[in-house]
Parts: sequence; structure tokens; C-alpha cells
Amino acid sequence: PRPIDPAPESELMADLGFDSLQVLELVGEIEDQFTIAVPLNRLTHIRTVRQIALEVQRLVAGEERRQP
Repeated sequence: PRPIDPAPESELMADLGFDSLQVLELVGEIEDQFTIAVPLNRLTHIRTVRQIALEVQRLVAGEERRQP
């Protein structure tokens, strides 16, 4: 596999080659790392690396934190 160099504008599926399962796995890893829960309805709006970062910032700053 070729190494990827994601940019904030990179689309997970179109540019980085993720499939839907890989996106869910990525979200699961992010949830574990930051102790957050990404609502499933938000996933339909997340397409780019920047959108993931903004969503994580929003959830970490908000009250939607998951209990460890």
C-alpha cells in the first residue's frame, strides 16, 4: 500500500481510499482516544479530515463526553 499524506481538505473515501467500514473503525479509534461519542447522525456530514477534526474539537469541548 502506498503511504498517504492527508491534508485537511482530503476526503476520506474519495481521496484517501477509505471504505465505510474503515470510516467506522477510524471513528471508533477517535472515540476511544478522546473519550467521546460521535453521534451516528453526524457521520453522514463528515467527509474530510478537517470535518473530523472540527467534530472532535466540538465534542471534546462540549458535554457529549462519554464516561470512562
